[in-house]
Amino acid sequence: MPESSIVLDSILIINSDINDALQLDKILQDYGYNVNIYRSCDDLGITLKTVKPTIVLLDFKTCLSENTLILESLNKLQKNLLSMVIIDNNDIDSATELFSVGVYDFINKPYIAENIKIRVKHCIDQSNLSREKNKIKKALETSEERFVRAIHGTNDGMWDWDIKTGEIFFSNRWKEMLGYFNSDFPSKYTDWRGLIHPDDSGKSLMLCLNLLDGTSGSIDFEYRLLTKENKYKWIHIRAMASYDKNNEVIFVSGSHSDISESKQTLFERQRLETQLRQSHKMKALGQLTSGIAHDFNNILASIMGYAELSKEFLLKDSDTRLRSYQDEILVAGSRARDLISQLLTYSRDSGGNSSKVLLQPLVKEVVKLLKSSFPTTIDIKLNIENELPSIVIDPIQIEQVIMNHCLNSKEAMEGKGKIKISLSYENIDSNHEKICASCNEIFDGSYVVFTIDDTGKGINSKSLNKIFDPYVTTKEFGDGPGMGLSVIHGIVHQYDGHICVDSIVGQGATFELYFPAVKKTKSSKVKNIPIVNASKKANILVVDDEKPVADYLGEYLKLHGYKTTVFTNSLEALDFIKNNPDKFDLLITDLTMPDLTGIELAKECSKFSQALSVIVCSGNNEKINDSKYKVKSIKEIIAKPFVGSQLLSTVANVLE
Repeated sequence: MPESSIVLDSILIINSDINDALQLDKILQDYGYNVNIYRSCDDLGITLKTVKPTIVLLDFKTCLSENTLILESLNKLQKNLLSMVIIDNNDIDSATELFSVGVYDFINKPYIAENIKIRVKHCIDQSNLSREKNKIKKALETSEERFVRAIHGTNDGMWDWDIKTGEIFFSNRWKEMLGYFNSDFPSKYTDWRGLIHPDDSGKSLMLCLNLLDGTSGSIDFEYRLLTKENKYKWIHIRAMASYDKNNEVIFVSGSHSDISESKQTLFERQRLETQLRQSHKMKALGQLTSGIAHDFNNILASIMGYAELSKEFLLKDSDTRLRSYQDEILVAGSRARDLISQLLTYSRDSGGNSSKVLLQPLVKEVVKLLKSSFPTTIDIKLNIENELPSIVIDPIQIEQVIMNHCLNSKEAMEGKGKIKISLSYENIDSNHEKICASCNEIFDGSYVVFTIDDTGKGINSKSLNKIFDPYVTTKEFGDGPGMGLSVIHGIVHQYDGHICVDSIVGQGATFELYFPAVKKTKSSKVKNIPIVNASKKANILVVDDEKPVADYLGEYLKLHGYKTTVFTNSLEALDFIKNNPDKFDLLITDLTMPDLTGIELAKECSKFSQALSVIVCSGNNEKINDSKYKVKSIKEIIAKPFVGSQLLSTVANVLE
């Protein structure tokens, strides 16, 4: 018996001659084929759905008049169905025209089994091959459709690099990320490399070479690419290599994800962390400065005090040079005192205590301090109107706001340019209302306006709408951690103020801070406080743990007719008061001392001498605002270092 076919393929025979069909059926079944016989071409569509043959054997004479139509129908009803036509020698010439309508081969009569086996097997193999090709083609089309849908559906940009040709396929999304349209960007590797940020170029090239030489099979990297608008975007690239049979890279395929926003968030978080660390550092520095200022002001108090004391004795001397030397010491001491005061104001936490403030002297002091720290390449111009009304605000906060605005302008100019600072009065009527840039409210009324105009790089219109939002900065990562504009917005609006902004990229920015003006009231004449006549013989107790300061106070007051008793130990002074409760008219005490502070000493003394008034001297210019520090007997707080006239005036005021 002939060898059986491994796969049982189905064959449909259409032949009106049943004996002829059965003879052919036997031959085919001997070779392991499944055979179905139909005697006519009627209901061909139903037949094919029922049988689903691999090939069709069609008798030429059975369908003599309709062979061409039947073959065409077969191709429509079952795609890629191969047909063989059964002919005898007399039909050869007539049947050859059927090749044009899809006949694959012929079977000649009389039948020769071996010949039929070979021809049928060849036809079936060809049919199976066609089916397999169609499956592969369909799968490929499906895969391509899915790929296209994936490319259009994903937010990532896809790319595929042909190593041999250097051509790169970039998806539309890839190009859109960088601001290009489909035909705008060339498809070459060299053009792609030209967009990479210089700082990222070296690492990206190394990763690419590692991929090409087989050191690495993939890339996972973050880098910056230049957009069409000439700005850099952060991109996350992932890629894998494809190899040929020689294990050489032939393609590299991958994706690009736009991570600019997440990077900006990361940089902002890092900036805030840096700002927080800087804030802690400034707080520690403020505490350190406060401690140093206390000691330094005590030293200044001694220097200025003894200079003034010696000057009192030199007044009778005919040599004016010595008096002028003493004056220079006092001037230098005053400048040192003002500098310490400015440093303390900037380094300490804001107290949140609002009061009437004249901005003119405050702005002058801030500008004076900044001029000494800014490079000479930055020119600061100051223009202040005369007789401006006061505003209600915390002096510390407004100093910090002005200071930070100036520092922001300095950074925007990158070391060179002009800053114009002005103070003016503006009455905005209801017909010329303004819109606040930070709260978007319409406002009018009377305002003191602080304006700062710089020639820096400016702020683009897109950023201008967001600069007052929390966690938004116009600074590059790594720039100075100044006060954010959202914080400035909070401070200005806390006191019912508003902000206007104007900026042109490349030309600079102008910020206008509007603070409600306090209505002017009729001023009363300042009462002149007389210096207490020495004949009154007021008795003053002086307590300061710094002996030079205590001795100076005792000597200076004694020189001006007061009786003084000096202590450098607060406990000893308290014991003396206990034993002599009615001896003194006034207590002048330092604030910060060992054993008992000036506040504690005042409280204890009031238990034994309720009529005793107290003046507290502070070496670090503290304001005693906490209710626990409020003591009825404390009449004045005077900051060290002070000049003699200030001391005498304060003493006279309290004693009066």
